[in-house]
Amino acid sequence: MIDSFLNYSRYISVFFPIIPLIVSLYRIESRSFPYRYIVLLLTASLSIDIVNLLVLPRFNNESTILLHFYTLSEFIILALFFRTIIYNDTIKKGLILMIIVFGLFKIIDMVLITGTEKLDSLAITISSFFFTGLALLFYWQTFQRLEVEALERYPLFWINTGILFYFAGNLITFMFSNYITQQGYEYFITHWLLHNFFSLFKYVAFSIGLWLLPRPQRISLS
Repeated sequence: MIDSFLNYSRYISVFFPIIPLIVSLYRIESRSFPYRYIVLLLTASLSIDIVNLLVLPRFNNESTILLHFYTLSEFIILALFFRTIIYNDTIKKGLILMIIVFGLFKIIDMVLITGTEKLDSLAITISSFFFTGLALLFYWQTFQRLEVEALERYPLFWINTGILFYFAGNLITFMFSNYITQQGYEYFITHWLLHNFFSLFKYVAFSIGLWLLPRPQRISLS
């Protein structure tokens, strides 16, 4: 019963990015540069998860190396995303440096520390801490500038909320992932159910944020 529920939640989590991607098509003419990074992230997530969930098992293989590469690509894409919405020039330059540092660390992690056969909990924890901090920084920037009249109608508010909820949740679950998995199978199931829940919330928030973008202007020929 629990296994079935986990599998259902996993399939939902894997294919749910299709919804915000479809929403983005209806706003394709209005997508400014930051939102293209979100669409790129959704595409990468959907592609890697489909390969890992549906393609590799046909060959009796489910490789975690794809998840390692996703962690790296996710870090790069979101760092570039925040670089377009954070106004502080020092932080903008620091984000480029962090992409280089994290990229080098991820290579070392795959070769010398975690390897490619285990889940990269250390890299996910570091990434989660980093983006939780950036999401909080964006909130502070938004409230300081007082340029947004209705937060609930502000697309970046929803995108950032999804990022904060997802990475703050991951920070807790993956920081203690080794301890959790040693406590037994039920704790292991709970760990991944929480992760799937955080993912679903992120995709819902992304969908709302993309939907709130201005509708494309249609040119009348009459």
